[in-house]
Order: sequence, then C-alpha cells, then structure tokens
Amino acid sequence: MAYILLIPNLTMKKAFPFLFLVLVLLGCNLPVLPFLSTPQPTLAGILHPIFINNPAPVLQNDLKPFQDAGCKIDPQGQLRCPPNLAPFNRLGCYEITQASSQLGGLKAGIGVMLCNLEPQPGIKVAPDTYLYSQGCLSPTYVRLAVFQNGQLQLIKNLAELKKAFTPLDTPEKALSFSLAATGFQALYGLKAENERYLTPQIEDTSVKQISGGFDVQLFSLGTCGCSPHTMVVWPVHISTDGDLTIDEPQPVWEDPTLDGLCID
Repeated sequence: MAYILLIPNLTMKKAFPFLFLVLVLLGCNLPVLPFLSTPQPTLAGILHPIFINNPAPVLQNDLKPFQDAGCKIDPQGQLRCPPNLAPFNRLGCYEITQASSQLGGLKAGIGVMLCNLEPQPGIKVAPDTYLYSQGCLSPTYVRLAVFQNGQLQLIKNLAELKKAFTPLDTPEKALSFSLAATGFQALYGLKAENERYLTPQIEDTSVKQISGGFDVQLFSLGTCGCSPHTMVVWPVHISTDGDLTIDEPQPVWEDPTLDGLCID
C-alpha cells in the first residue's frame, strides 16, 4: 500500500506535531521508513574470522571382524552389534554402535566399536568403568569394543586404553587416542557458514608434536541446557605415555538456528 504525506509549508519545529499525528493515524499499517529504522546485525553476527585449514589424516577402522561376528547395518547405514548375543554378550554393553574411522590410528588393522552403557535409574556409575559420557540428564557412558588379532576386547577406562595403545609415537595415533579418551570431535575443512562467530581466527583440528608428546586441538558442541549452544575448542596436551591435560575450552561459534532450544 502506498502512502502520500501532504505536509504544509511549515517550519521543521511546527511540522513535528503534524507528522506525529499522521504516524498515529497510520497505526499498524505504518510502512518501514528509512529514517525510522535502525541497522540490525545479521543472523550470523558481525564477526568474520580467518579460517586455517589442515589436511585430515586418512585413517581406517576395520569393521569386517564385527560384521563376521554378526553385526548388521541399520536403516541409517550404521553398523550395530547384538549386545545380547555371543560374543558381544560378555561385554556388558547396552548397545554397540559404529565408531568413527578417526579411531583407526590407534593401531594398524584395528576394528573399533562404541560399547555404550545406560545404567538403571539411581545406580551410580563408577568413574573407572568408562572413558567418557555423552548426553544430558540421562547420559550414556562410553567404552570401546575392539577387535585385534582376532580377539574381542573391552576397554573400559583410560588406564586400559593406555595399556593397549601406548606409546603414542605418531600424530595419527595421538589424534585417535585423544578422541577415544575424551569423546571430542576432529573437524576439518571449516569455512564461513551462517554462524555467530566468537573469535577472529579458527583453525581445523591440528596435531603438533612437542617435547614428550603432542598438542591436539579438538572440538565439542555444548548441547545440554538452553541456548546458546556453543561450539568450543579443547586444547588437549597428551604425553607419549597417554597422560592427558586439557585446558579450558575456548568458544568459537554459536548456531543461530538453535537459539531458544533447550535440551535435557
């Protein structure tokens, strides 16, 4: 709808009351007038960071031993194993799900699946029976089911992970070990998206060799609670013996499409 404002030949001081009356009469049909609008930030915010990309290592997780033992592909294309049937029933898993190929650097030819434990309400899970937890009010406790040399093995905690796969003598092994121990993510090929960026520079996952070990940069998304749900960087320092020190997380971006979302 077009509007024509006929303003008499008044001085600016005398014209303001007349203009105010016209705007009141227009009410809800008031058009967006340039001199009334204020600049709004874009959905993604106003910070445009520099991205530093690193090559992703080529790692393989050999899942054939699990398939030979009875694991099947689910409708989502992920491998799952029957936790109540041999040989998996002796692991004590609530479910056994496919792990990322990024864990393949733990050892050549290894096969790794996630052995998930969901305890009964009111039952406290001992910290030495799992590697890390996922989820919010009802967390899942994650361990590893590993096939190596034809044998199925359960790795429950960091001590067992260290015993099985140290020393860490390559960047690929350090990456896989830190992912298995923490449950964080390795992200590559990062670029400008419709995100609300919180830092002027963002680097892909990196593994840098230092004296006595490696510095590994990993990511995780804060999903629990209400927005904002922030992606953070975790600086992980890991020795060749598998000892981990994790610095405070650094926020890097927020997804505006998740604003207002609460997750329990």
